[in-house]
Amino acid sequence: MSLGPVISPRTSVLERTVAALQRSLALLAGVTLRIGNPIDLTAQTLAISATNIGQFARAGMHRVSAVLEVTTGGGSDRTVTVTIGWTDRVGATSKAVISVFSGATTDRTQARIEFRASGDTAITYTTSVAGTLGSAPVYALTVRAERVAS
Repeated sequence: MSLGPVISPRTSVLERTVAALQRSLALLAGVTLRIGNPIDLTAQTLAISATNIGQFARAGMHRVSAVLEVTTGGGSDRTVTVTIGWTDRVGATSKAVISVFSGATTDRTQARIEFRASGDTAITYTTSVAGTLGSAPVYALTVRAERVAS
């Protein structure tokens, strides 16, 4: 008669310890560690309020890469902006990393930002769509975050 796998509090502690050691070894070897889930959005027309890429990023150097693709141009004065936010030793901060004038055409651009984050901080992204003439542009957004050093 089988009782199935034995699960104990020690198993959970051991698994967390092994995972922490694997992360530490990866950083020592110069391997980047992905933070949070990949962001892959399509058919966006509205602004996106602050959304976590990674909620509890550990202290150290991080890199965020973003790609913005305007798939359908908007009105003649429309601009789409992508902003990345984090907390460092000075406090909460953010930086606009991409700003695309959509006009009536399609476009694409990308950016990468590196920064030092304080421990257990959220790394966020937002988008804004500015302008009033004509229709809103349709855009796709891809965002990836990595921890590159402690």
